[in-house]
Amino acid sequence: MKLYKKKRYNMFIMGLSVIGMMMYIISMFLRNKIADFPLGFIEGVSIVLMILGIIHMMISFINKRNPYSGEDMRHR
Repeated sequence: MKLYKKKRYNMFIMGLSVIGMMMYIISMFLRNKIADFPLGFIEGVSIVLMILGIIHMMISFINKRNPYSGEDMRHR
């Protein structure tokens, strides 16, 4: 079975994207309380996680798969 068809893999990637979004929001709230280097590191990691989720969603939509479950959307 292909890795992209497994629901656990898809939920893990989408969960990473959500974690990235939450990290970015938290870093926005704590911008004045965190030093520059840790703030930049947190923002960088969060942006990488969000981009990973966006790439996964784009590949899933191009292949007409549900990005959360990996199921084929053509049969609906």
